[in-house]
Amino acid sequence: MSLQKPSLTPPDWIFAPIWVLLYASGAYSAVIAWENYDRMKMRHCWIKGLFRFNLLLTIFWSYLFFVQHEIWTAFLEISLLNATTLALIILLWKVSKKASLLLVPYLVWVSFATYLNYQIWVLNSGLVG
Repeated sequence: MSLQKPSLTPPDWIFAPIWVLLYASGAYSAVIAWENYDRMKMRHCWIKGLFRFNLLLTIFWSYLFFVQHEIWTAFLEISLLNATTLALIILLWKVSKKASLLLVPYLVWVSFATYLNYQIWVLNSGLVG
């Protein structure tokens, strides 16, 4: 059984290149953060932990959505992913505006994915459990 998708769903071929670019900019952001370790002091622990947690959330969302087909749980999880991404952007701003701004496209994409995830749940709520 296939899921109904919202009209704003991009074509499948676009996802891989976008994720490659977003992961590259996120990795570059992390490198900048690590290079500014001395300026970060205690914030470093939070930023390092948030980068790791954010990556785990990204991976776990894919598992929930694509493997387990837990659309509602995936929506709740991606909402947390949005929050951690925003927290990273805010924390990094004081350390490196460049590192912070590199994560903005990621936040936009994850926010869009959150919208799509929710819409898929709405369109298919009678089909998925």
